[in-house]
Amino acid sequence: MPTVDEIREWAGRDAIGSDDSKIGKIDHLYVDRETGEPTFAAIRTGLFGTNDTLVPVEGAQTHGDHVHVAWDKDKVKDAPNVEADGELSETEEAKLYEHYGIVASAEQEGATGKRRLRKDVVTTTDQGTDRH
Repeated sequence: MPTVDEIREWAGRDAIGSDDSKIGKIDHLYVDRETGEPTFAAIRTGLFGTNDTLVPVEGAQTHGDHVHVAWDKDKVKDAPNVEADGELSETEEAKLYEHYGIVASAEQEGATGKRRLRKDVVTTTDQGTDRH
């Protein structure tokens, strides 16, 4: 598994599915609010890269300038849509975990039993990768 620092450098790289199909470019990450560890990568998809689709970073591997994710292109593109407002609601998180067949651990749900993911501040721009 890549380190947290390596995962944070994925913004701007191509995401490749387990079927070796290009899915899109990684735009930003969603991280755990308490630990800061990346949990999902937002991939720009669609004809003109206008949609963001979230895919778990679990099982992903860096290969050169590409990131190979653990799911095929169709599974990623069929993922539930989420609002790009910086925070995932409990409902959005639950739908994502269910879609990918991931059981959230007690650690992921936190002491309150609520999930807790937020958008990371690493994004891509025309000039490269920025950290706000």
